[in-house]
Amino acid sequence: MRRTKTEKIDTLVKKIMEDYAKQGDNYQHLIYAEWKQMLGVTVTNATRKIYIKERKLFVHLDSPIIKQELILLKDKIIQHMNRKFPDGQLENIIFK
Repeated sequence: MRRTKTEKIDTLVKKIMEDYAKQGDNYQHLIYAEWKQMLGVTVTNATRKIYIKERKLFVHLDSPIIKQELILLKDKIIQHMNRKFPDGQLENIIFK
């Protein structure tokens, strides 16, 4: 029997990741995926480590230039992430 409803791989992966996030992983992997999609390859390559602790997003970067640019975009990034993930409301982003 042939299935009539097909879905793209990226849609399925996103659904699976959302299910894992609902199981208590604090959206770590979803935040990273959204970070990569929102800010692109250059910023993602300069990002060494990204994690959430106490409603703060900690981002470790290799490039001081990119760090300065992201500091200027900090409020927009927080708004975007809070819109995308309403359950995990971020209060701040700390760049290191």
